[in-house]
Amino acid sequence: MRAVILSCGQRKIRSDALLPAVERYDGPYYRVLRKYLRRNDAAPTLVWIVSAEFGLIEGSRHIPFYDRRMTQERARQLAPSIASCFSEMWRAHPIESVLVNLSADYAIAVDPCLDAIDDAVIVERTSGGIGTRSGQLRRWLYSGSNDGAAC
Repeated sequence: MRAVILSCGQRKIRSDALLPAVERYDGPYYRVLRKYLRRNDAAPTLVWIVSAEFGLIEGSRHIPFYDRRMTQERARQLAPSIASCFSEMWRAHPIESVLVNLSADYAIAVDPCLDAIDDAVIVERTSGGIGTRSGQLRRWLYSGSNDGAAC
């Protein structure tokens, strides 16, 4: 099984309704992810999101609209609860490969978790600007699906 870990995004769908996190966030990474999930609804890819408001959540978790930025201080505050959630989520799924797409402030809260996982797990990280990272996310997602078409 594969997992992708994404930062939450500043761009959010404004709605009073609770929405799944993958639908609430509306930045470029989430658009790539939603397109992939629509095409590969049976693909065994877990989506975990690091939220400045909620900590580490599953992409399917329904969340309200909020406006909170991740700072280094907030990341350090969230780190213990993220470590606990990460441990539980990691034990519940046989992860073989994980893609990490986090900005520096988000990484502060997650990197200790990643440092503790088994060396047999393939951990890849995106890097570069938004367009480059979107392309890396797209390639990673589609490299593990039966649908070779990435665009």
